[in-house]
Amino acid sequence: AWLLSHMQHTAGVYGFFATLAQTARQQLGQELCWWETGALCERRYRVGEQWYNLRPDALAEFQAGSHQFRFWLEWDRGTMNSRDLAVKFNAYQQYISSREWARERSSLPRLLCVAPDIAQERRMHRVAQGKPAQPIGPAMWTTTEVLLKAHGPMTPIWMQLQSQSNQPEKASDRHRCDVFDTNTGERAGKRLSTSTGRR
Repeated sequence: AWLLSHMQHTAGVYGFFATLAQTARQQLGQELCWWETGALCERRYRVGEQWYNLRPDALAEFQAGSHQFRFWLEWDRGTMNSRDLAVKFNAYQQYISSREWARERSSLPRLLCVAPDIAQERRMHRVAQGKPAQPIGPAMWTTTEVLLKAHGPMTPIWMQLQSQSNQPEKASDRHRCDVFDTNTGERAGKRLSTSTGRR
């Protein structure tokens, strides 16, 4: 069972980048520059006397016109509960806060998370928004496999993690954007509501 789950997870990650690369080639000025998984994208670093590890599912660099950015990919098949997600997001929060990423002479990578369905995606947002002090914040975007398969990665299927607020956020206020667009979040006509993709 573990082997089957691991194979499906690997297939999901590789399938994502294959689709992204193919889609980017069809658009002028868009390119998936490179991507890596496993030990190549892992980071082990020290803060004070304590050692930490960051183990994303993948790390990639994308070219959108004159803009170039890196992103981490987390492919969740629904096997992580709230506690597992909290551990995962804590690792990113620690790495971002340490500014170890700046050693690579790159801007802060975005964190793209793919959930199997809308319920798990909402769980991701609840857990990530519950992080105190320095949350992952605007660097985190999520989508679902349902939306990904229906529309592709370079479409307005990505939902940005909202900052904590005393006012409850209405579902109608939450929109999806194309995270690979240099004008992400600015084109209202390219947005999908969170109701899109529900089973």
